[in-house]
This record gives sequence, C-alpha cells and structure tokens, in this order.
Amino acid sequence: SRLVSELRGNKSQESTLTWIETASLSYELSHPYALFQQLVRQLNDIPAWEEADQFWQRIQRLAAETPGGDQSRYARVFAALFALPEPTGQPPLEGEQFKRELYAVMAQIWSARFAERPSVLVIDDLHWADSASVELLLHLLPVIETSPLVLLCAFRPDRGAPSYQVKQAADADYLHRYTEINLRPLTEDDSDELVNRLLAIADLPDSLRRRIWERSGGNPFYVEEVVRTLIENGAVVAEDRTVEGQQHRYWRAVSERAELDIPKNLQGLLTSRIDRLEEETRHVLQLASVIGRSFYHRVLAEIGRMEDLSLDMVDQQIGRLVRLEMIQEAARVPDVEYRFRNPMTQEVAYQTILLKHRREFHRRVGAALEALFPDRLGELATRLAYHYSEGRQA
Repeated sequence: SRLVSELRGNKSQESTLTWIETASLSYELSHPYALFQQLVRQLNDIPAWEEADQFWQRIQRLAAETPGGDQSRYARVFAALFALPEPTGQPPLEGEQFKRELYAVMAQIWSARFAERPSVLVIDDLHWADSASVELLLHLLPVIETSPLVLLCAFRPDRGAPSYQVKQAADADYLHRYTEINLRPLTEDDSDELVNRLLAIADLPDSLRRRIWERSGGNPFYVEEVVRTLIENGAVVAEDRTVEGQQHRYWRAVSERAELDIPKNLQGLLTSRIDRLEEETRHVLQLASVIGRSFYHRVLAEIGRMEDLSLDMVDQQIGRLVRLEMIQEAARVPDVEYRFRNPMTQEVAYQTILLKHRREFHRRVGAALEALFPDRLGELATRLAYHYSEGRQA
C-alpha cells in the first residue's frame, strides 16, 4: 500500500497518463466479481448511489463509445453483474452463458479503453480478491501485450489465495513484461533516511535513531508512526534556526532519553495514538473503521446523523483526521471518498470499540447503506450481510 501511495503521488508528473485505482475488500472474498463491480464503476465514473436511469445511460454511452459495443448485450451483462433487474425484457444471464458474455464484453472494453493512452491500473489488496475476479483478470492479461497498460497489483504472497495465480501466470506467460518487487524491512541506514525525509532536518541523537529502527523492525509505516508519536508527545520539537543568514526548521529531541516513550509494537503505538485523540475525533474515526478500509463521505455523514452528530461536526473531525494523516482523500469525483492510510490503523481503531457498541455501529452501517442505495441492494448484498451479521441482526 505504501508503494502504491508513493507512485500515486508521482503520477501528476505526466499529464498524459491515466491512473485508475481500485482495491479488494476483506469481506468480499466470497462475492463473485466484486473487484470488477468496483472497477466498472471506477472506469465509468458511476457513483455507488447512481439512480437506475442514470446508471443505464452511462452503460449505453459505454457501449456506444466501444467499437463493436452492443447496447442490448452490455445491458444484459451488467444487469447480471450488478444484480439489477433485466432492462431488455429478456431472460437474465446465468451460469456459463453469463460468464462467456462477461468475459467477451470486458475484453472488448479493456482493448478499447487502454488502446491509445498510457494507463496504470492499480489493484491494491489483491490477496482479498474473490476467485471469480481473479479468473477474469487472468483472462484479460493478454491486453498488456498490445496496449500501453501497466497493471500494478499489490498483494501478500499467500500461495493459498486466488491472487497467487496472477503471480504464477505472470511468471509463466509474461515474464518479458513482468517485474516483481518484494518489499523487505528497512535497513538502519534506510530508517535514518526516512526519518530525515519525514522531518526535513532531523537533529536527533544516534541513540534515538537506533531505537526507532530497532522498535520498528524495519517497517516504514511503524517508523512514520513512531516519529508522529514522538512529536505529539513533545519528545521531539521543532526549532527555527538561522544558518548563514537563512531560516531553517530543525527537529530535535528534548532529551537523550526520549526513546523510552516508544511503544514496543505497532498495535500498541497506534492504540496509544488513537487514545490521545479528542473524544469526538476518536468517535468519528471509530465509525469510519466500521464502514471499512475506504468509505464515502455520504455514508459516514448518514451514520453520524443516526448518532446525532451534525454534518459540520463530522466534517470538522474528518479534517482533523486528514491533517493527522490517519485517513486521506481517495477521490473527489464522482463523490468524496476517503480511505485509511494504512489497513492497520483501521483494524486498531476498530478494536478500540466496545463489542456492544461495535454491533450497534454495524447495524447502523447496514441501515445507512440500505437508505442511501435502495436501488443497489443486490450489488450490496455481501456488504449488508457482513454488517448485519456482525451486528447480530438477521
């Protein structure tokens, strides 16, 4: 995820590059084609709450803009994919017939969409992708042979997960186009360099730098969180100095023993940081963690309304969480969407919720999804089942 974030930050350097980003979600492992439902929406700027008429207008436009695209065929395929009523009056596609049509239509769309303009398609957390999505992705891999398309897939190397088939196929059939980047722990020098980049001019004792590296185990996210914690605790402070007539900001440790305040593991570090948040800020963070790794502003605002939280208050706390770099804006169109900067932050925030409150929050997320997206209940069935199951509501 960090690699994806770094590359995302550099994409603006090339204005002709199209950057498309999606991710698999942990509770969609058993939801066939969940990844491609998200991807179709991403590629066509279809918001999750799009009215049925507008949804079909966008699909019609997609068919019209795709060479060889047939509106009736596309309507049938996407009705089955999104569990929507069949708009053509024909019997719904099912089983192998649906699979054949979906594969053909998606190959047609990919070939047309990525034919001319250089594009990067990012699929984060592919280790949570369902097997049907992985099989379809494997079917679409030949597009990279003829199109200026880069697939950037980030996943854990779990041999038992469907996602591992992507690595195996790339090794076997596309080795001439395949680059594998294995993320390894930072060395002590790497950790020092990261601290220097985070703090611009870091005037820290060697003992503190060494302790940061030892405690982090070379995990760059842990290093970042340690630095933030030391600043929030006042163990590391900013100091403006004049050097050769110019002002520079230095960050220094208040004492040689500042490192004693560093928690021994990442979970403890994050828990401590969340506990130090103001009550309202922590509450909004916890609500967001129940929704998932990413969340629409509209959904969080609706849950806030159920909690008697004003929209202004929710927006204020979101702003604070963005400034604290616990969450970040993921998209502004077709609607504002946020995501946790790291899955661990979401997991730890979720674990800080009392079980009885956690169940109630899940029920409210389910109710919010049903209220906001009444025309998408078939598509949202897996998410609704997850939230109501966690909320102990049949």
